[in-house]
Amino acid sequence: MSTSAPNSAVQQNSGTPSEKSSLPSAVLPTSVGSVSSAFHVSPLAKELIGGGLAGMAQVLVGHPLDLLKTSQQVDQGSRGFSATRMLRHIVKHEGIRGLYRGMTPPLASAIPLNIIIFSSSKFFKSLICVDPTRPTVGESWLAGLMVGAVLGMPLAPVEVLKCRLAVQANFKNSMRQYSGPMELAKDLYRSHGLRNGLFQGWAACTSREFCLSFYFAANTLVKKICRGDDVDRKLSPLENGLAGGAAGFAVWTCGYPIDVVKSTIQTTNLEGLPNGRRHLGMWQTAQGIYTREGIRGFTRGLAPCLIRGVLVNSVIFCAYDTWQQMTED
Repeated sequence: MSTSAPNSAVQQNSGTPSEKSSLPSAVLPTSVGSVSSAFHVSPLAKELIGGGLAGMAQVLVGHPLDLLKTSQQVDQGSRGFSATRMLRHIVKHEGIRGLYRGMTPPLASAIPLNIIIFSSSKFFKSLICVDPTRPTVGESWLAGLMVGAVLGMPLAPVEVLKCRLAVQANFKNSMRQYSGPMELAKDLYRSHGLRNGLFQGWAACTSREFCLSFYFAANTLVKKICRGDDVDRKLSPLENGLAGGAAGFAVWTCGYPIDVVKSTIQTTNLEGLPNGRRHLGMWQTAQGIYTREGIRGFTRGLAPCLIRGVLVNSVIFCAYDTWQQMTED
């Protein structure tokens, strides 16, 4: 087709219907849902791009709130600090940049982790669901449980580095200050090895990830409510975001007490523990928290965590599900 064909087609109204209707679709897709007709997107590329969008949204939107959550959980000097007071404290002493300290490990891991989460969910649903494109709430719950089992161990080193870098400024007198994740990782490995260093708290991390069962179950439930009787209807970005927010609220409501235990273990100085122990287990750590603070100790920092969970997962599912719908064949 010559470059002058569009102009001549506009000027002439006598062309056949097939000639006129074929021209606009060759120039520009007529709707968002027709992106896949304009270019081919392989299944691998769909997961890579979708996971990348979700991962970047997760960290850029959620890291400041995650920092507030971790600081409230483990900083003994911040007991009684509200989330807003902790926010003012960090900004006053470190500026806005302080809200993004320790961001490198989660940013580097967020993209592959989200790819693993969503790809694993699809894989397990293909194994257990009668119809993987329309999973029931129970099937989504079981698939999420399996995803948590896969994700817990590789996530542990990332959580160790993130938590220690996030709180080190609050422990300047008792904790060595590190310039970045690589320096910290090398020191932990050299001093304590893999199990008691980089993988400190892996059991608690894995236990927390099992709560992904409620994450995917809540997401599926809200999507079913939004679709109503029209089970094949494509959801709008707003509806995908609403389902994502419900998933974030569910997973953190379920997993937050375990997350408190995990953060405490992973930020504990390894030297000087009783009876020559190299690390504290989940039960001993939970007992210590309860002895010091009671039940309230397991909810310290919950408010910014729930806000972050709803906000971040709204953005994650809005980006991921909308991208998946746009590239459907």
